[in-house]
Amino acid sequence: MGRVFYIGYTGPGSGRSLLAWMLAESLLARGFQPGFLKCVPDAEEGQDQPCEDPDLLLFGKLLGQDRARMLWSSPGISSTPGEEPISTLEDALTKIQEQAQAGGCAVVMGSPRIFSDSLSRPISEISLIQRLRAEVFLLDRYETEANSIYSMLSVQSLLKGLTRCLIINRIPFPEPAAQLARIQKLRVHEREMPSIALIPEDRILSSLSIGEICRCLPAHVLTGGERRLSRISRYSLETQPLQGPLKIFRHTVGRILLIEPEDKCTTEGAGELRESHAGILLTGQRSPSPALIEAAREAGIALLHCPQDRFAVLDRLQQTLVSVRLEERYKKERFQELILRDLGIAHILACSCAKDSVGGG
Repeated sequence: MGRVFYIGYTGPGSGRSLLAWMLAESLLARGFQPGFLKCVPDAEEGQDQPCEDPDLLLFGKLLGQDRARMLWSSPGISSTPGEEPISTLEDALTKIQEQAQAGGCAVVMGSPRIFSDSLSRPISEISLIQRLRAEVFLLDRYETEANSIYSMLSVQSLLKGLTRCLIINRIPFPEPAAQLARIQKLRVHEREMPSIALIPEDRILSSLSIGEICRCLPAHVLTGGERRLSRISRYSLETQPLQGPLKIFRHTVGRILLIEPEDKCTTEGAGELRESHAGILLTGQRSPSPALIEAAREAGIALLHCPQDRFAVLDRLQQTLVSVRLEERYKKERFQELILRDLGIAHILACSCAKDSVGGG
C-alpha cells in the first residue's frame, strides 16, 4: 500500500489546506501522483453547503479531478461533486488505500474534531488513522495556551508513534512569553512528543487584498484603485470610527468597513497592533451617490460597491478568507517559509517526500 499522510486540525483558519498543498506539490515534484481525500465537507447539518467544496476545487486543479475526492457528507446535506459516500470503516480504508496505491501515496484531510468523534460521522477518525498507520500532521488553530497544550498531550496519548509534527498556527502578537515558554518546555521535556512548529499570526495569511475582495464577490471599485494591494484583516459595521469626511457614511445602509492592520511596532515594551481604514464596501442594489464617492476620495480610502445583500456579502468574505484558491500561491509559499524556519519541520517535510520512503508497506 502507498503511504498515507493525514492532516488533522482543531478549527477553521488552521492552515490545513496550505499544508496539504505543500505536501502534494512536494510529492508531485518527485514524480508521484498523490491522491487527495477530504473526510467531510466544511458545512455542518443545517448549514448551506457550497456547490463545490473549495478544497476539491483546489486539489482537482492541482492533481486532476479524478484524484480529489470527498469521502462522506453530513446528514441533511446533498451530495457534492467528487463525493465518495461511505458508511463503514472498511469502506473508508478501501477508498484511501486505492488512491494511495494508484499514485504511491495519498494526502487525507480530516475533520476539525479529530479528538472528539462526532455522532454525525459514520466512523472514528482515530480508528481510521490507526488502521491506516497514517502519518499525522496536526494543525492547532491557536486560541489559548491551555487548548494548545491539550492538543499536544492528546497527540501524544492517542496517536503515539504516528504523528510527524504538531503545527500551532496563528499565535497572536504579542503573546505573553511565559505562556509560550510552557509550550516550549513541553516540546523539549515530554517523552515521544512530536516536533512542534510555532507559527505567528501573519498579515499575509490571515487577510485578503482589496483586489482579491473585488474578484471574489465581485465588487466594483468606485475610487481608490491605487489601494488594491492593501490587505484587509477584518470587517466592521461600526459607525464610531467614521470621522472627518467619512461621517457621511454613518447613516448609509449596507456599509462594511474594511480594516487594514498597520505595521507592527517592534520597540521593546510596545505590543499594540494598530489598525486603519483602507476602504468601505457598500452593498445593495442602489448606486452610491457622488457625495459618497467624493468623501472616500478626500479621505484617501478605497470605495467599493457590490449589489448583493450586506450579510450575504459578509458570509462570502468569511468563506473566502478561510479557503484557499490555486491563484493564491503566494499564501502557500508564505506558509511554507514560516514552517521551514524550524529545521525540525523542514527535516520532516523532506523525509515525508523522499522517493525511497514512499510507496512501501
